[in-house]
Amino acid sequence: MKRTREFEHYDGCGYDDPDNCSACALTDLRQDSPNYAAWPLAYIENDRAIPGKWFKAFLEELKDDNQAYVDNLYQTVAKYGVRFNRVSTRPLG
Repeated sequence: MKRTREFEHYDGCGYDDPDNCSACALTDLRQDSPNYAAWPLAYIENDRAIPGKWFKAFLEELKDDNQAYVDNLYQTVAKYGVRFNRVSTRPLG
């Protein structure tokens, strides 16, 4: 599976800029869910475990109003699977 670059911090980000850095937005566990559109796809397509804290947020993504997005999410999960971790610490990126 081809990796994407969402989990790469921009130069000078400082690892604490979830409003402007996709890697920070996707790994900031202070949030109830990532502030990043289609965030489950970013995790799955990069073969990363979704933090267990966001399990309920993942289930909510499966109920999104955008049926094309939901269909794509289901297809991606069927093709690659989805993993969750139980650790509730902030990943380093």
